[in-house]
Amino acid sequence: MTDTAVRQSPARRRAVLAGSALALALGIAAAPGAAAQGSSDALPALGGISSGALGEVAQAPAVDGPSITVSQTSFPEEGEFEVTVTGTGFNDPTLLGTRPPVIGLNAGAYVVFGKFADEWKPSESGAGREVVDQKWVMPQASADAPMLVGSPQVVVVDENGDFTTTLTVSKAAADAESETGNYGIYTFAGGGVVHAPYETETRITFGQQSGTGSLAGTIGSIETLFGS
Repeated sequence: MTDTAVRQSPARRRAVLAGSALALALGIAAAPGAAAQGSSDALPALGGISSGALGEVAQAPAVDGPSITVSQTSFPEEGEFEVTVTGTGFNDPTLLGTRPPVIGLNAGAYVVFGKFADEWKPSESGAGREVVDQKWVMPQASADAPMLVGSPQVVVVDENGDFTTTLTVSKAAADAESETGNYGIYTFAGGGVVHAPYETETRITFGQQSGTGSLAGTIGSIETLFGS
C-alpha cells in the first residue's frame, strides 16, 4: 500500500469528524423526545451509523394495551397549534354505549385536549375534566349511527383500534375553561362507559424551548469545534 492510499488532508479529517459527531448528536437529541412521547419507533440509520445502535437509545419500552403518541408536547404560551395524535389498541368490542347516540354500539373513546385535575380518571371516580377540543374515535359501525354521520368529531378506527387525528392546542382556550389543572392530551371511554385501559394522559407544557432549537444549538457547536 502506498503512502497516498492512506493520507487524508486536514479538511477531509475535519469533515469526517464533524459528520460522526453530528450523527451522534442527532441520536442523543432524538432519544429524550421519543421517550417523552411514548414512541416505539427506532431511529433510521444516520450516515454510516447503524439504525440498530441508535434505536436502542431512542426506543421507549413497549406499552401493553391502548396507547397514544402526540406529535408535539411543548408550545409557546400564545397562539393556537395543531397536533397529530396517533393511537393504537382502541378496539375492545365489549364496550357498549349506555347513552345516545351509541346505545348498544361500541362506545369508542374520547381523545381531547383540555385541562384536567390530578385525579381525573373516571375509573377512579375522578372529576375536574375541562375539555377544549375533542374527537371521538370508534369503529365504522358506530360512526354510522344516525346522529353521528358526518360529524367532524368522529374518527373511525381500523380493525386493530388504530387511528390518527388532530387536535388544536391553545393555552388561552384552556385557561378560559379552568384556572387550575394540568394541560394535556387525554383519552377515556365514550358513551357513558367506564374502562380504565382507555384512560391515558400526555402532559402539554407551554413557554418552553422546543427540541428543534436545542438541536440547532448542538449543530452550531459542532461547526465551531471542527470548522465549517
